[in-house]
Amino acid sequence: MNIESAIKEIQEKIKAGQFVNEASVSQGIVLRLLSVLGWQIFDSSIVWPQYTVEGKRIDYALCHPNSNPSFAL
Repeated sequence: MNIESAIKEIQEKIKAGQFVNEASVSQGIVLRLLSVLGWQIFDSSIVWPQYTVEGKRIDYALCHPNSNPSFAL
């Protein structure tokens, strides 16, 4: 699946009200798009869930190289 078709499908699901809480947005939108973009979403040294920065939790840290956070979501 390419990014365009993934976004269109996500838009349809948003219109249908399928994302009702943070967990469903995380799984159905964020992880889906990261996967389509080529991120290894099941490798927690690359896509690090609930990463802590200065005592605050962020949903995901994208790590490149592994275990070295480069971007926070």
